[in-house]
Amino acid sequence: MGIAANQARLMALTARQNDLEYRAQQISATKMQLSQTSSTLAKNYADALNNYSKLNSAYQMQKQYAGYTKKVIVDGEEVEKPICFTVNKDGSFSMSETGTSAADLLQAVSVQLGVGVVTDPSGYLTIQKETYDTETAQISSIEKIYDMDLTQVNTEHDAIKTEYDAIKSLVGDNVEKSFNVFG
Repeated sequence: MGIAANQARLMALTARQNDLEYRAQQISATKMQLSQTSSTLAKNYADALNNYSKLNSAYQMQKQYAGYTKKVIVDGEEVEKPICFTVNKDGSFSMSETGTSAADLLQAVSVQLGVGVVTDPSGYLTIQKETYDTETAQISSIEKIYDMDLTQVNTEHDAIKTEYDAIKSLVGDNVEKSFNVFG
């Protein structure tokens, strides 16, 4: 091949090399987004585990005290009122004269946690774990595909770099031979 043909080949290889480097950057950026998504999933699951204790406490109280009443005197009359609870600052519950009945407490905690009325808090935790496991597995499989793509891009980039170096050396030899005639 002549000098011009080799120079054209170098330009084509440089363009392809740049395309591969850009593709590798895109893959890396996508993997970073997947990593952030995975981190968010882990945080949401940890929050669900922390919220489970509140939900479980409310559920246990609802089971224990649902339908129970206590006798109190109001305006000189003895009246039966449902057993009520107050939510303490630390998230625990205590019985109180006024407050929320056990069933209403469970509903309030369920709504606060965004799960609707729960009849068994262990089901809540199971659903959260299944969601976390499913989404984590999906992210993992997508990451594996991107890893394979990145490996392929890097292999092709290395091959093109080797070919580029060989042609660059050939161009240098051609230039030296062509211009040494006059020297």
